[in-house]
Amino acid sequence: MPSISVGSKGLVQNFWTNTEFRRRRSLGSNVDRQKDTLVAIKHPPEVRRPSLSQCKASWHSHKNQTAENKFFSTMTMITSLIPYSVILTALWWGTPSEAFIIDHQSRITPLPIFRSTLPFPRKRKQYGVDENLMFYNRQSQLSSTLRNMETPKHDANPDNSLWETILSTYLGPRIILALLAASYATNFPLGSIMNEQLPASAATTGRMVLAALALSPFVPRLTPSLRIPAVLCGCFTAAGYITQSLALVEIDPARVSFLGSATVLWCPLLELWIDKKPMGLKESPQTWLAAILCMAGVASLELTADTLQNASFSITAGDVLALLQAVGFGTGVFWTSRMLAKEPDQALPVTATLVATTSFVSMLWSLADGWMFTNPDWQNTLALPGLLLNPDMALVAGAIVWTGLISTSLTFWVELMALGRINPSEASVILASEPLWAALFAAVFLGQSLSPSDALGGALIVSACLANAFLGPESFAWMWSKKPPR
Repeated sequence: MPSISVGSKGLVQNFWTNTEFRRRRSLGSNVDRQKDTLVAIKHPPEVRRPSLSQCKASWHSHKNQTAENKFFSTMTMITSLIPYSVILTALWWGTPSEAFIIDHQSRITPLPIFRSTLPFPRKRKQYGVDENLMFYNRQSQLSSTLRNMETPKHDANPDNSLWETILSTYLGPRIILALLAASYATNFPLGSIMNEQLPASAATTGRMVLAALALSPFVPRLTPSLRIPAVLCGCFTAAGYITQSLALVEIDPARVSFLGSATVLWCPLLELWIDKKPMGLKESPQTWLAAILCMAGVASLELTADTLQNASFSITAGDVLALLQAVGFGTGVFWTSRMLAKEPDQALPVTATLVATTSFVSMLWSLADGWMFTNPDWQNTLALPGLLLNPDMALVAGAIVWTGLISTSLTFWVELMALGRINPSEASVILASEPLWAALFAAVFLGQSLSPSDALGGALIVSACLANAFLGPESFAWMWSKKPPR
């Protein structure tokens, strides 16, 4: 198990105080009944270690005590045998699985696993007898509690950084997601450059492989309990990219973008079905208002008069693929938000695993696409690393480098960090502002003029973001209140 960053001496000493215990004692009601973590805090560095005879006397005296008191006295005896230390022991049905020592300099070192079964009751109870015992359901929750405790101002705690300060504010993660939507908007012009020279599968695989290589050192740091969920998220994200690319072959990009904005409807449905969160019109009216405003804004931006005139309104395979794109991306946003809300310190390993999984699925797509067998010079013109070294493909190589390193790996990591601080429904609305940023970039850098429909679409998307951020159920209470009888 990796070490825990707990700060300085003052932090651990603060952890010994009774006031801190009483303030955090309510956490005991939220523990995992299958695997609790016991925090036993004993003996500051100044306390002298008891003699072996005293320990033996303590062992004999606890035989006539109750089960709970036996447990406490046993832990006291074990901790007293280790001088100048604090033991963190993870218990599962009475058998410790992990043990650590925190010394007076706040350094954590692992201990061998204890094999003897302590007198811990099979049926979990709410322990509150000893002020030195606390329960947590996960090691990350313990680490988070240690980090969040008050420390001296001179403490060099890495979590007190400017980045953490921004994420801890209300507007911080929302502004970050809006900027990420702007970064994702660069994928449209760069994607068109890549698709002119490369098959869709080759372009997607190139950027994903490059992003996966950049993040590969962080894959081993992923917590074992998150491996399967992170891989599943990667599969859903890969499905979003693949269906998006296939939909672009069948229908025009404007229609793909509009149908892809259905993520703002899919995420609330997932919260309703999986989290059993009340998402009705009375419980969460601002979510559905924001979803409708957002889809209307995307429609105003993308579905222009020329597009509607040339479009066929019959349902095609491209329409189905574009909707599946929303399902893939929306499920990925929802699931990663759930993971990182519980373990926010795993943002970078989860990002690395997600991108690596997407890269692997994209490579399978490229293999099934068959261009490796039809183009004899594919190693130099369609694949890495030959593509990056080919001077004739410099523009395409630059697009792959940008989309792989910046608008994929970097933005994925920042996005997942922000997703741990905001609910999936609101995040999907903010990320759906991508077409608005694309229109603004086209106006600023390409000299294209903004039409009235572009301005209307932008206003609707901004209104959707503001509605989700600043409105609540109480803002719509007047709609459900009954008029008093005359």
